[in-house]
Amino acid sequence: MARAINLAVVGAAGAVGKAVLEQLARRGFPKQGLLALDREEGHGKRLGYGDGFLKTQGVEQADFGDVGVVILCPGPAATLALAGRALDAGCLIVDAAALYRDAADVPLVVSSFNPPSIKEIEVRRIVACASASTVQLMEVLGPLHRAAGVARVDLVVFQSVSGTPGGVEELAGQSAALLSGRPISPAVFPAQVAFNLIPESGPTQADGSTESERSIIGQVRRLLGDTIELNVTLITVPVFYGDAQVVSVQTMDPLGIEEARRLLDGVEGVSVQDDSARVLAPTPVTHAAGDHSLFVGRVRPLAGASRGLQFWTLADGVRHSCALNSVQIAEILVKAYL
Repeated sequence: MARAINLAVVGAAGAVGKAVLEQLARRGFPKQGLLALDREEGHGKRLGYGDGFLKTQGVEQADFGDVGVVILCPGPAATLALAGRALDAGCLIVDAAALYRDAADVPLVVSSFNPPSIKEIEVRRIVACASASTVQLMEVLGPLHRAAGVARVDLVVFQSVSGTPGGVEELAGQSAALLSGRPISPAVFPAQVAFNLIPESGPTQADGSTESERSIIGQVRRLLGDTIELNVTLITVPVFYGDAQVVSVQTMDPLGIEEARRLLDGVEGVSVQDDSARVLAPTPVTHAAGDHSLFVGRVRPLAGASRGLQFWTLADGVRHSCALNSVQIAEILVKAYL
């Protein structure tokens, strides 16, 4: 049993921060004290934690002297200056805010795929969490890669608005306005998101890809190696919570469909729901939203490829892919380094 430590969650009042607190309570994280930190103007805000609640504290006044692990969640409270303060105080950092995701000397980790890479924390005392889309992909690629080697992946990501700060509020506001016959003016997204699809996620590069798509490609190649062929298309969809992916995989060695189903179903936290007698495959709203699992459906041969398969995956990007991955990394740090 890991010894109890003091833990700080920076950005605790944001969507990911609240989900991290939910995961910590759900998994019984071994802690002595828990600091819920956010911007000064949010000081004293009540946040749910298990059967009770916590009050947020202003991050600028926080004392990290007795803190063992700091989880940085997306939002304005997580800054390089704040991370520097925590490091100077001797803390270990779990970076879910993408501050260090591209740093070559900081390990990029998907807890279910490459936990041994966490040992590289000894260099800078930081572990970078892969993005939610990358976590969702690697959880299913991992067992297939170990069994048959992954040569090529064609990925289509249907990203819910919860992955974008202010996205949930924008979709809700636009939906209400349009249903009431009122005009809208997009602010968070580049176009109307309600009742629409947006095929560009950020600035477009010279080759036609977007920064988000290139980021996923870069992360997967760090995790699987530069030889993998990878194509990514990211589409923002009018769904509040629940990210979907269509994954087309070509393997180096033969891999039967039944064997692939067995491998995927054997991953902790993954639920394969691919019974041909089912009326409907899993969907973001009915399965993934608010859940802690990753769902897989429609596993089938990839047309035109002798060593290929295609399937559909679903996960709540906030609760599962981001928050759960962060907490699992923190658990490993407590057991191995504190």
